[in-house]
Amino acid sequence: MDPKKMYYFIGKCHTLPDNEAEKNEVFTQVSKPDFPWEKFVRMASGHFMVPAVYLRFKLSGLLNELPKELIQYLEYFYNLNFERNIKITYQLRDITELLSRNNIKPIFLKGCANLIDGLYSDAGERMIGDIDFLVQEKNFLKTAELLIEDGYKTDKLVRTKNFNKVKHYPALKKNGGVVYVEIHRNLVKYQHSKRFSASKIFNEKKSIGGLVQYHVPSEKNRAMHNFLHSQIDNHFHYYGQAALRDFYDIYLLSKRTSVNELGNEFHYYRKKLEAWLSLISHTFQHPESIQKFDSHVSRRFIKRINRNLSRGRWVTIQKVIRFGLLKLWIYFVTLINSIFYKSIRSETLGKLRDKNWRRAQIQSYRRFFNIS
Repeated sequence: MDPKKMYYFIGKCHTLPDNEAEKNEVFTQVSKPDFPWEKFVRMASGHFMVPAVYLRFKLSGLLNELPKELIQYLEYFYNLNFERNIKITYQLRDITELLSRNNIKPIFLKGCANLIDGLYSDAGERMIGDIDFLVQEKNFLKTAELLIEDGYKTDKLVRTKNFNKVKHYPALKKNGGVVYVEIHRNLVKYQHSKRFSASKIFNEKKSIGGLVQYHVPSEKNRAMHNFLHSQIDNHFHYYGQAALRDFYDIYLLSKRTSVNELGNEFHYYRKKLEAWLSLISHTFQHPESIQKFDSHVSRRFIKRINRNLSRGRWVTIQKVIRFGLLKLWIYFVTLINSIFYKSIRSETLGKLRDKNWRRAQIQSYRRFFNIS
């Protein structure tokens, strides 16, 4: 099974047990004695989907069809993630209580928002990297001060002078805390913040009651944030890169809200949104809740994704070229803006003189090229 077929097979597995029509085909594949389980696990791990894979097989009654050693591995990994996520919920509770005592109501984002809102089958299904939450502009620095007073620390340079153009405070970590915390003043990069503003998220927030009251974005805004964060801010559309964990969140959110209407509200991103939704629809066997748009942009995007899934070495070369072109464009735009705008010129010169900023730039290149 080549990488493209494996990707779509894993997507098919995540429609279980909802899609009974696909259950027999999945059963036929996993029952084969020569099924490439190593490739399956490697790709699922690369997309941070191992716990979800385990749960989908378990809920569909197919878990016992897998090799015993693989069942033990998946179960062990799932249990670790379940315990970790429970600890994350305790950290979410502590942050909420700390900020509530100071009249600050954080809105939790991404995987944490979905976890709080009960989107997943249980607490162990989704792998969560960190805690992201949004606060009002007036409370941005105050929130950071409160967390720092509570024992959180950052190992990054804090540049308070130009916080009006950053979307979050440098990541904070507390001794005994499970994950890093990012305090957001915006959900997306500065250039997109007017089209998808923090005020919109606060005005349309969803409150979840209980012993502790939490706040999360509406399902529609979570779907839009998913798109903007991965496809635009992280350039996945530009690179032609599939993100199965993000796609799975949209698959689940589509059962609660009409994701197909996002392009009507956010016209600026309409073509890319439709291409993105078409790929997600294709990944999960065209569910009724996610439309596949028959447009030139959508067809070309899916074709590029399929090509990238099939060509290992060429994809790496292409990604490096695209990365280089993107960096050159960013440097060029910064140079032009620095010529005409004094504030940008001062900010740019300040960064160039800053050893920590230069070190961070080098580290970003090292991460991209996997240089230790």
